[in-house]
Amino acid sequence: LWSDRPAENIEQILTFYADEVETHSGDGEVSRADKHTWLAAPMAEWAQQGWTHSDLSGLKTDRINATTVVFKSSWLDHYSNAPDETSCGWYLADFRNGRWQFTAFADIDCAEHGF
Repeated sequence: LWSDRPAENIEQILTFYADEVETHSGDGEVSRADKHTWLAAPMAEWAQQGWTHSDLSGLKTDRINATTVVFKSSWLDHYSNAPDETSCGWYLADFRNGRWQFTAFADIDCAEHGF
């Protein structure tokens, strides 16, 4: 979904996120936002700034228990008006209401996490 016109497919992408997403910042602050505010609004802004899509370039997973999985990923972000960039993130997914949903996120340093 992220590599094929993601800004046009935001509603489908949002089905993989919990209604509320928790973000952990580098300074220790934790914030919560509904998934539309957390992802849909920023994605529209990214697209206006020239972002076209992202390719998953690395993935590490750690199953914590039957209902919790941690993902670390690296992304190759493509732009129409700028060079490609690599970004990395940490995601927490929980099994809720019979399906997996991303519930938390943090930016991570790619090199520190082996990407």
